[in-house]
Amino acid sequence: QVWRLNEGGEISAGEHCFASDHDIVKKKFCLDHQGRWNPIGEWQYDKSTKQIRSNKEQLCMDTDGHSLKLHECNETKDSQKWGWTEIYY
Repeated sequence: QVWRLNEGGEISAGEHCFASDHDIVKKKFCLDHQGRWNPIGEWQYDKSTKQIRSNKEQLCMDTDGHSLKLHECNETKDSQKWGWTEIYY
């Protein structure tokens, strides 16, 4: 699956963005009802630990292979390690 994490801290796939809500990662339209980009700057990728942290919840993106959740950050958990390939346009 292809996601985009931009320098502004937004993760998106097509016209959908990922947003945190407590321990849940939600996929929603990037534009709100007023045409504003939302969420702004929510995510941060740590290249050394390969973790994606929610700046809003202070938790890390985790997976069980079927869904995305947010859990306490643990650098030893493989399910919290994410690989990214940088693409420049």
